[in-house]
Amino acid sequence: MNSDLNNLEDKIDKARGPDTSAEDAAAEENANNMSNGARAGAELVGCIAGGGLIGFGLDHWLGTNWIFIPMLLLGIVTAFVNVYRTTQNIGTSVGYSELHKAQKDAKNAPEDED
Repeated sequence: MNSDLNNLEDKIDKARGPDTSAEDAAAEENANNMSNGARAGAELVGCIAGGGLIGFGLDHWLGTNWIFIPMLLLGIVTAFVNVYRTTQNIGTSVGYSELHKAQKDAKNAPEDED
């Protein structure tokens, strides 16, 4: 059965043609970087605008004129913290990160741990 899998893998490799894994990896890395950049920009603009709008709304609702500045500053601090977290990939994945790092091998079944 193992030789059948090897033969199948050889046939698949022949059908795929030349190896483009390096190009695919570079394209995936580029797409990932663009996604992170767009997310960081949205975090920056959204947090600053959100803090400013909440401060402006509270000032208008309460009839004061001092809440806008602290809320705007809080929005700016929050924006930069979120941009840092986004660019450093801190807390962006779902579940345990160790599970995502594990390499999977389709040829060998996982070992049973009883």
